[in-house]
Amino acid sequence: MRKASAVAVICLSLAAGSGFWPADLRADHDPCPHLPGWIPDDLDRILEAHRNWMIELGFVKLGPDDPEPTEPPDPAVLCRADLRDAELASAYLVEVDFRKANLSGANLSGANMIAANLTGAILAGANLDDANLFLADLRNADLTGASLRDAHLVRTNLEGAKLDDADATGVTD
Repeated sequence: MRKASAVAVICLSLAAGSGFWPADLRADHDPCPHLPGWIPDDLDRILEAHRNWMIELGFVKLGPDDPEPTEPPDPAVLCRADLRDAELASAYLVEVDFRKANLSGANLSGANMIAANLTGAILAGANLDDANLFLADLRNADLTGASLRDAHLVRTNLEGAKLDDADATGVTD
């Protein structure tokens, strides 16, 4: 029994340090390094570095026709960012830190947002149709008037989220 417990502790330790961990279990008490309302002028580079970080961790596999990464791997920290009306359709946003970000009116349709941290984010009027929000943390997020048609919300934390006038037609939960 001790051997099994030791193996479990080691596996949990490795998983916790790997990056792929449910958003509500990760340390979301880390202070955000950005001032409220900052506008990332290099969003494409940030997202490419984030994808490369996931490649380095082994969660994304390069296909034979995929170019080798050019940006150094770095997890995306977009907390408090002003991303109003951002075009992020089909974007790879797994585990991105969007705490208290303003994504109102953003197009996130088809985005892969597994385990993304959207605690306190503003997503009013955002398009999240067909988005994968498995294990995402949307506690206290404002989804007023958002479109979540056919979104994947299995094990998504929506505690305290505002869903007034949100369209949740076909949502998988």
